[in-house]
Amino acid sequence: MKYKYPQLNDREWLYDQYIIKNNSAFAISRLLGCKSSNSVTQALLRLNIPIKQIDDAWLYYNGIDIQSNMNVINGSLLGDAGLKKWDKNSINANAYFYKKNKYIDHIQFVASMLLCPHDTSRYIFDTIEKCNGKQLHYYTLRTPAHKIFTDIYDAWYPIYNEREKVVPCDLTMNPDTLLHWFLDDGNSYNRKRVNQRVKQIVITLCCEGFKPEYVELLRDICVRDTGIPFKLRKYNQGYGLRITIPQSASNDFFDYIGICPVESLNYKWK
Repeated sequence: MKYKYPQLNDREWLYDQYIIKNNSAFAISRLLGCKSSNSVTQALLRLNIPIKQIDDAWLYYNGIDIQSNMNVINGSLLGDAGLKKWDKNSINANAYFYKKNKYIDHIQFVASMLLCPHDTSRYIFDTIEKCNGKQLHYYTLRTPAHKIFTDIYDAWYPIYNEREKVVPCDLTMNPDTLLHWFLDDGNSYNRKRVNQRVKQIVITLCCEGFKPEYVELLRDICVRDTGIPFKLRKYNQGYGLRITIPQSASNDFFDYIGICPVESLNYKWK
């Protein structure tokens, strides 16, 4: 049988790289040009090479505790970020976190929290996508695959929902989570009316990608944990529901999430 990466069928070579030289699965995948570290992990399992208990820890536990940054992950997952596995139903495959944005300072800001804050460039890639005949440029953050992300994946992409994203029932809302959700999928604008004397700000949080029952759950969580009267609004795309903040509570909303942490997205703060 021919393998795309012959070294991954060479137990002596792989043992030397992984055990003797103490390279991580992610580092070996980069050395070979693999798309992800899962190819290396599968080879380690196939060749009966012991998997390290904290593999790839040096990549993103470098003084940073992922569990302490779950607010960043949760807020991003409410937005346009996601988690993926090379095989969504494999018990051996680990998940990785990814997100994209056209503004690099936003991507760097998130990367600095989840990865080594002094060297995030190796995890950020230029991405070109085609849409309606146009080429769109994005910056994409992709973390190494790791069990800690697999545990989060199982909560957000459960088997019972056929691995479609849900809002976990035990999710809690706090300033950081709401901030990162707004950075990703929030918008605001000044409503102008004739003879208007008071500034009216319309704030929307896009969540039409979730089924209605999860949007309703998310609204209830927001109201419960923030005290802000979030509302549901019908929308003509996706599953048909978005969440809005009444104009009377717009100042409370911005006070709650704080100032914008990245220059490129300052326009969202009215």
